Formats: sequence, C-alpha cells, structure tokens
Amino acid sequence: MPSCATWASEKSNRRAPEEDVALYRSAAFVLHTYKLGETDQIVVLFTQEFGKLRAVARRSHSPRRHAASYYQPLMLLNAIVYGRPGQALYRMHSVDILQAWRPLHEDFGLLRCGLYMTELIDVATHEREPAPELFALFHQTLEQLRRLVIRRSSCTVRSAPATSKPRRTRSVRVLAVSCARPAPALSVRP
Repeated sequence: MPSCATWASEKSNRRAPEEDVALYRSAAFVLHTYKLGETDQIVVLFTQEFGKLRAVARRSHSPRRHAASYYQPLMLLNAIVYGRPGQALYRMHSVDILQAWRPLHEDFGLLRCGLYMTELIDVATHEREPAPELFALFHQTLEQLRRLVIRRSSCTVRSAPATSKPRRTRSVRVLAVSCARPAPALSVRP
C-alpha cells in the first residue's frame, strides 16, 4: 500500500528535476487540523512510510461536505498527497478512512489520552522523517485504549427490563401528580 511515485511534467526538458511532482500514498493518522481560509484546512498527518507531512485539504471545512469528518484527530486514513519533493506543504489528493476509533471519541478521559499522544508525536517528530516503529506503537496504543472502552462498556451496560414502558408512564404520572400539588407553606422563624 505505501508508495511514492515521481512524475515529470510535460515540459520536463525546461524544468529541473526538483520541480517534478511526487505522489505519496500511505496509512496516516491525523494529528491536527488548522483552518486555512473559509473552506480549506491544513491537515497534519503522521504517515507510516514518510513521517509527518502537512497537506492542504481543499473545501474540507465546509459543513456541507461529507469529507469534513475525515480529518478529525486520531483518524487512521489511507491518504494520498502530492507536491514537489521536500516542500513544506503538500496537497491532499484523496483519503479513505481505515479506522475511526469511535469508542475513543465517546469517552472523554480516553479521548484526552489519545489527543495527548498526538501532541507528543507532533512535538517529538520532524517533518518527512519516517518513524515506522513509533507509528506501530501509536496504533497499538490506540487499539488498547479502544479495547479498554469496550471492556468498560460491557461491564456497565445492562439490558433494560421488558417492563420499561409501564415504569416510564408510571414515573411520568407520579411527576405530574407531584407537580400538581400545591407546595407546602414554609414557616420562617424570626
């Protein structure tokens, strides 16, 4: 799956090789996003093969676009970015969600742990320096956090009794009756 292809433009005889465009394809975690203009955003990706990359996702910040949810932190994507080799900011070509880690987004404590790890990875890594061991460790850690959420939810979730509807109506009746009664008079002592 990971690959890097470089192609020359049609007018390659007039251009230097460093002006050729590279296409990077790899599994990537979203570390951060920054707003860029009205509808664009800069996505900081931590890729398995190429390290940390920054890419512009065009028209992804618009609420009408379904791709806006692709660039949430902790998303594992199959990302394709392109640009000149060595440039600071690439362009996002396409993405597919490989894993969304939805249980982590539902538990605030574990979400905080995951976001803290993304901050550490962002600070500890340099642009375009591959760190496949760190990528694998981050992936395993998020998987362990996800399993922890699943274990917690299986221990605390209980099925509702079959008679839940009559109980609800009875509790609504009790609430209505208690609200209809006049409040007792309060006596204030001097």
